[in-house]
Amino acid sequence: MREFFSRFGKVVDATVMVDRESGRSKGFGFVTFEDSNNSDEFVGKLGLMLDDKQVRMDAFTIFSSQHVGSID
Repeated sequence: MREFFSRFGKVVDATVMVDRESGRSKGFGFVTFEDSNNSDEFVGKLGLMLDDKQVRMDAFTIFSSQHVGSID
């Protein structure tokens, strides 16, 4: 998976989610790129295939708890 996505930029992390009991892929994963500035190239792009399966790429941002206010 890391190799596939590296054509869109430097991959920092790539994780395939697997079922705990069977060890089989759940059919999705997460890829973290070093630079998200080129995300327009691949987010929502149709026709990407990986292991004979169509890939859908969505963008999301994780906010660190350091940047989120708390409720007392």
